[in-house]
Amino acid sequence: MEKDRNDERRESTRVQLDIPCFVMIKLASGDSFKAMISNIGYSGIQLDLPAALSNGQLAPKALVTISGFPKELAMLNNMRAKVKWLGDGRCGLHFEKKLSISEEELLDIIEQF
Repeated sequence: MEKDRNDERRESTRVQLDIPCFVMIKLASGDSFKAMISNIGYSGIQLDLPAALSNGQLAPKALVTISGFPKELAMLNNMRAKVKWLGDGRCGLHFEKKLSISEEELLDIIEQF
């Protein structure tokens, strides 16, 4: 696990996962795709997007639903998030609601990966 270098501009600490971890992203259109978690924190998540994702399928400010988290992060399943940015095959999502656990508890869980 490594602390993200861009933490200064974020609301919460982000940590990179040491192992590949995939989630499903469902768009408002009903389409969905699998993406790999690059880093995760209390207020959001950064994803590595699949190369097959067509331009325009995902846009800034779009609302998506995230699911398919591993059992340790099951409290995040069906979390709605807003696309904050897109670029270089990645995107940043900001969780729409506060998590049901504290930031410290989330970081403790992530450290297990």
